[in-house]
Amino acid sequence: NCPEGAPWQVQKRAITLLIIGGGLCTGSLVNNTANDGTQYYMAANHCGGLSNAIFRFNYEKSGCGSGSAPTNHTVQGSTQMAASSSLDFRLVKITSPIPSNYQPYFLGWNRSGIAPTNSVTIHHPEGDVKKISFDNEAPTKSGTQ
Repeated sequence: NCPEGAPWQVQKRAITLLIIGGGLCTGSLVNNTANDGTQYYMAANHCGGLSNAIFRFNYEKSGCGSGSAPTNHTVQGSTQMAASSSLDFRLVKITSPIPSNYQPYFLGWNRSGIAPTNSVTIHHPEGDVKKISFDNEAPTKSGTQ
């Protein structure tokens, strides 16, 4: 909620803190081509199984470096759809309905093959409140997958 994050106010609503047993991770809601609100969610495979994970929405300070972060915007449980340790991803479907007052947002994707000129990451480093990071260089592809 700092000026640098102003252009990402809608997209940030897709990002949640994951609480997995005693571990913490970050992931995001992702859309499908039907754009039907199916509660698909993607995280890194190294986060572990998400069947009993708690998905904490809106875990961010209300102001730029100040204010409180709600801890009660949660849903729990999911069913795994796909995973890969070599590609380090896990796609699940959240089984509990996400309340509309959490204002969930489903991220899209681009299959054009044209690399963007920069990238942005919204995450919960070490389980902290939501942060935004910028890389002003174009991402590069590594490997053949």
